[in-house]
Amino acid sequence: MHVRQLFASPAVTISDVWCDPGHLPVSDLETEEAFGVSYPRTGVYVHRTSGGDVVVDPTVAVFRSRGDEHRTTHPTVAGDRNTDLQFPAEVVAPILDSRDRFRVGAIPISEGIAARHRRLLGIIRRGPASTLEIGEEALALVASTHQLPPFPEVARQHRPIVDEARQYLAWRFRDDLDLVEIARAVGVSPFHLSRMFKRATGRSLTGYRTALRIRFVIDQLTDGADDLGRVAVEAGFYDHAHMTNTVRRHLGDAPSKIRIWLAG
Repeated sequence: MHVRQLFASPAVTISDVWCDPGHLPVSDLETEEAFGVSYPRTGVYVHRTSGGDVVVDPTVAVFRSRGDEHRTTHPTVAGDRNTDLQFPAEVVAPILDSRDRFRVGAIPISEGIAARHRRLLGIIRRGPASTLEIGEEALALVASTHQLPPFPEVARQHRPIVDEARQYLAWRFRDDLDLVEIARAVGVSPFHLSRMFKRATGRSLTGYRTALRIRFVIDQLTDGADDLGRVAVEAGFYDHAHMTNTVRRHLGDAPSKIRIWLAG
């Protein structure tokens, strides 16, 4: 695992954290020294705690309370990349529960939250930005994320199947997948998988794949990509127009305008 600090102030420390492709071993047991929130940008991994395993991909944010213990495993060799925000207790105290913990662990995030996360990176990258501006942007992002509803309840026996399907989609989202192919990969009928997945995630399989594609586009735009036709193809869309229409439907504007906004 690699860590590169992007910004630090008394209010928040923001880091770029990534695992190289091919990194598969289970990590050592880690103990959180501060309150943190991870926003995945690429890849997929499994966050393992005493409360259970959570599949983490760019549709999810992970809240980590001080003192939490966890390990990380990687179901694919593709690697992953995250933005980690760490806060002292006094900064996040208003959203902690009576036990001085975040009320949530992993939480599904909207396309809008994903874009706000990337915009925070854009503001840091643009420079120079004031410490106050970045601190406010970071806290607003976390507060908005914390208010989102958790994953829907799902029968315990169904969770491993849904998690396996999420992992499959996370590293195959660019592909023109077939429902039968995904169902075979996770060992259930297409009908059963479709119903189970929607109940557990709040999205259809198609909707989930679209969410991953949009996040890929946002990440490319944050990095300043100017060949939108290439971005569309790499994300798995049919063409530039298909990507533009999809992004506008979910984010309210065309990729070319979102790119300007993401730059801060």
